[in-house]
Amino acid sequence: MTHSQKRKLVWLCMLMFVSALAELVTIGSVVPFLSFAAAPATGANGWAWQQALGWLHSDPVVSATLLFALAYSLAAALRIGLLWSVHRFSEAFGHDLAARVFSRSIRQDYLTHTQRNSSDVVSAIIKVQVVVLGLFQPLLEGMVSAFIAALIACFMLFIAPMPTLVGGAVAGAVYLAVHIATRKKTASNSVTLNSMTTARTKIVAETLGSMRETILGGIHNLHEARFNAFDKAYRAANRSNNIIAGLPRHVIEVAGIWLMGVFVLLAANTTSGLSAVLPTLGAIAVGALRLLPLLQSVWRGSKMSDGHYENLLHVVALAEQTVEADAQLQTSLASPAPTLKDRIGFYEVGFRYPGGEWALKDLNLAIAKGEHVGICGETGSGKSTFLDLLLGLISPENGEIRVDGALLGPSNIKAWQNTLAHVPQTVFLIDDSIAANVVFGLEDESVDFERLRTSLAAAQLSRMIEELPAGVNTKVGERGVRLSGGQRQRIGIARAIYRAAPILVLDEATSSLDAKTEAAVMDAIAATMPTATIISVAHRAATLVRCDRIITLEGGRAVEQQALRALR
Repeated sequence: MTHSQKRKLVWLCMLMFVSALAELVTIGSVVPFLSFAAAPATGANGWAWQQALGWLHSDPVVSATLLFALAYSLAAALRIGLLWSVHRFSEAFGHDLAARVFSRSIRQDYLTHTQRNSSDVVSAIIKVQVVVLGLFQPLLEGMVSAFIAALIACFMLFIAPMPTLVGGAVAGAVYLAVHIATRKKTASNSVTLNSMTTARTKIVAETLGSMRETILGGIHNLHEARFNAFDKAYRAANRSNNIIAGLPRHVIEVAGIWLMGVFVLLAANTTSGLSAVLPTLGAIAVGALRLLPLLQSVWRGSKMSDGHYENLLHVVALAEQTVEADAQLQTSLASPAPTLKDRIGFYEVGFRYPGGEWALKDLNLAIAKGEHVGICGETGSGKSTFLDLLLGLISPENGEIRVDGALLGPSNIKAWQNTLAHVPQTVFLIDDSIAANVVFGLEDESVDFERLRTSLAAAQLSRMIEELPAGVNTKVGERGVRLSGGQRQRIGIARAIYRAAPILVLDEATSSLDAKTEAAVMDAIAATMPTATIISVAHRAATLVRCDRIITLEGGRAVEQQALRALR
């Protein structure tokens, strides 16, 4: 718990205590109010009450009325303040929890991301709000209500022991009976709400991500049927939880009316009559009216927390993910990057994904500084794994990767990644301008516009941008939907050129370009980054024609290294 949260919690506890005292004053003020209302001249202990309330008004009836109204108004104001404090504290807790889940999720290693469905993280962020509104906030309100209810119950025991004990026994019996009858259903609902929240998020993400296939295949009904099934199950469980949370109040209200009727009849048949006990009955009625919502709040907090327990477990699991320690990360970033002066070497490198076969095995190869190396091979030959190792996204299970003799490892991998620029086959674009996508991750004030222009020109985008009304400020749409595949790839290339890293990795980065545009782009890269070390992965032979050397991978090993520079 942060220092700010602790201060808010202390303030909440103080307000809760003052609010409880105000509730007691409100209930206590009913006695003089009804006493003077029933018998202004000789109310119960009339003279004592007149002396005690004389500071308010000379007329005792007016004084009692003012006391009751002021006490109730003060209690209402404190209740509003308490409500504000509860919501403020719970939303602050929700923010901290959501930020922690997001931060810890995106800081996982690359291998973890490849094995996890992104919908798990997205649904967890959604579940944070569900947990705040459906579990934490009701539970916090229930705890506050329990404290106030306990003080009110003690006060009522003092002024009316028997009715309070009987009423408490009836209420306790009702809550216990409903709890026993519904606990299995609540636990089942908890599992359903957790699984259906994730399932709904997943189907929405998958459907929106495959709209072209959905429209062409006419499979809208399939997606709708799946979503409807998940959503109906979610709504049914949510409905059941809300019914269970609200059920006891209605039973207790009926029982309370019957009990009040019995006490009134008993009092009416006494020698002193109903007027003698009217103030006490009034205090009991007001106390019951205040106690019932408080007891219901305690019950609701308990049931809602049970109903969203599985959601809480999912959120907490992601919030407690282990990540690289900040100190270790800062050390890695502060460490000098292995400077490529001679070569990058893979020595007996092996890697396999969990539960899978060896993707690379006994891989030995070297890439010289300033060399343009092509990597080719059939699907499954290990090309992608090789690039992930080179980029430091994964670590070899066997062997070593060295840069001029310096071993790549946790102490320098972040610094090494800062020397790399990577263009994948599918370039990720944010729903922003062309310029924002090229300078990806930089604030506006940090942008070098001359460098931006040069990068766009090298990527053969200048003519396209000149034809756009908004130029480089043109929005590309979500994931670049308003651009062609080749335009998206060229923005990715412009991004890499803008970064001006000494090592450029091209992973099928020109697969969507025609031969003429591809040749122009590669010539521009060579002219713009003349000293860069370039590693190109491609299936198309024409893409690798400009390479100095081609390395062929087969079964996770380098089986052929062909020098093209000597052949040209």
